[in-house]
Amino acid sequence: MKWLLLPIALFCACGPKVGIHDAAPSPEVRFRPASSNAPEGSEWLLAGLENAQWDLGLEESTRLLVQASPDRLARISPSAANKALAKAGYPGHARFFLELTGGAPPEQLRQELQAAAGQRSQPADLALAKRTFGDGTVLWIGAIAHRPVLLDPIPQQISLDARVPIGVEVLNPHSADPLARLPKPVLFITPPFGSVRAIPLHTERTRWVEGFTEPGRYQMEVVARGDRATQVVLKWSLFVDSEPPSPERLKRGSLENPNPIEATRLLYEALNQIRAE
Repeated sequence: MKWLLLPIALFCACGPKVGIHDAAPSPEVRFRPASSNAPEGSEWLLAGLENAQWDLGLEESTRLLVQASPDRLARISPSAANKALAKAGYPGHARFFLELTGGAPPEQLRQELQAAAGQRSQPADLALAKRTFGDGTVLWIGAIAHRPVLLDPIPQQISLDARVPIGVEVLNPHSADPLARLPKPVLFITPPFGSVRAIPLHTERTRWVEGFTEPGRYQMEVVARGDRATQVVLKWSLFVDSEPPSPERLKRGSLENPNPIEATRLLYEALNQIRAE
C-alpha cells in the first residue's frame, strides 16, 4: 500500500503572489496536455522545472479536496483522493500534499512538489488549490503526477451499450526504462459486477472498447507488461449511465501519537473499505 505524504507547516512570512482560479469540472478523461492552460501565478510553482506543467484535471482534483476540507487540520484519505481524481477525470497516479499557512504562499509544499517532480525523468503535472478561513489562515493542497504515456481524451460518462475509443501514445519510445516504452500494453476493465476483462492495446492505433452493459462505475487500468516487471501506467474511472461521486468530507487529522493497536485496527478497516469500493 502506498501512503500519501501530508506535510503540514505554518508560515506567516510574506512571499510572491499566487493566483489560483477555480477550474470547471472536466467532462472527459484527459491525459494529453492542453496548450495555455496554466492560470496566472502558476509560474511560481513551475519555476525551475524544465519538464513540468500545470494540469487542469489535476487542479480540479485538488479543488474538490479543498472543498471537502472544512477543517484546517483535515487529512486526505486514499478513498477521498481516488474519488477526487475519478470525478476530475485525471488518469494519472497523483500524490497530494498539505500545508497550512498564515496567508503566505506554501513554500514548503512547493519544495515537496518540485522534489517529487524531479524523482523521475518523465514529464510531470502539477496543480494547487487553496481554502481561506475566517482568521486569515490558508489551507493549501498541491498535487504531483508523472506522465509516462499519453491518453487520447475520452468521455467520462457514457450511456449503456456505448463504445469507447482507447488510444495511448508512448512519450519516449527509446527510454532506458522498459516500462516507459509501454511493452505489451493491456487494458483491464473492472465492471460494477462480474469478472475483470483484459483487452490487448496497440500504441499506434485506437482500440474501440464495448461491453458496458451495466450501469455504474467501471475501473479502467492500462498495464505495461515487461519481461521482469509489470506496472499500471494509467488508471481512471468510467461512469456508465451514472454520475461520479464527490469526495466525502475529510476527517480531522490528529497531532497525537496513535495507539499502535488502535492504529492497526483502523488500518485494516480502511483497507477493507478501499477493497469494497
